Amino acid sequence: MLQYFGWGSGGQVQAWEEEGTHPRYMKEALVGGGDEIEEELDVPEGPEVPEGSEGGHYAQPRSLLCPQCGRGYTHKSTLRRHLRAHTDDKPFACDMCSYRAIQRSDVTRHMRTHTGERPYRCPHCHHRASQSGDLDRHIVSVHPDLCHECLMCTHRAPSRASMVTHLRKKHA
Repeated sequence: MLQYFGWGSGGQVQAWEEEGTHPRYMKEALVGGGDEIEEELDVPEGPEVPEGSEGGHYAQPRSLLCPQCGRGYTHKSTLRRHLRAHTDDKPFACDMCSYRAIQRSDVTRHMRTHTGERPYRCPHCHHRASQSGDLDRHIVSVHPDLCHECLMCTHRAPSRASMVTHLRKKHA
């Protein structure tokens, strides 16, 4: 099981292959040794993320505000899509039933209920899922020994990418 601690120099994620080999437990494994390592381990460095940011385009200020709820956005297209949530504007429709959505991707995902398509395949067994979140839940529940474990909290992620997202959102 891979264990993740936080950010290395240059913003990379630090990971350790085996339990008990993390520098928090084996400080002598780090080059340089001494008190400065103790301080580094207490507060891992990470990319700066504006308070309240939930991913993507961290460097851009959220200057476009929704007039309905005040939520901030960095792109006009994202604000336009969000504004549909405050109205009944659902321009994307399913060809097979009356389902309508504010985003095309929602209809694409919905269509899998009609077609039975399951494009997400578990890398550890023959399980397939129609949504990526369903596959993530499968991996965490059926293959817990193959998950990526955060050492800063109890979170377990099904993939390295999921762990990186977790670290950015929760521990940056």
